[in-house]
Amino acid sequence: MKILVPFKSVPDPYAGPGEAAKSVINPFDEIAIEEALRIRERGDATEIVGVTIGGATVDEQIRSALAMGVDRALRIDDARSLDPYAVARILRALVEKEAP
Repeated sequence: MKILVPFKSVPDPYAGPGEAAKSVINPFDEIAIEEALRIRERGDATEIVGVTIGGATVDEQIRSALAMGVDRALRIDDARSLDPYAVARILRALVEKEAP
């Protein structure tokens, strides 16, 4: 079984008031990645694919997902501000292609 885990880049929620705001993987998406890793460790999955939508600024989050243990990470190159319906349509097309 292949698991597809979408994740989003957000400002660091743990940054202090005086710190420069850097971007990180959404903490809830990190939990989803960790659960996918647990499923793979149990032997119920063979591959974990992480996917995010954004410009080159999300490359650091892609590296973080790979460091966590994701097998492959995809970046849909789209720097526009997308509404949830547009994101859903992009992810639907990816699901049809990847067949997770």
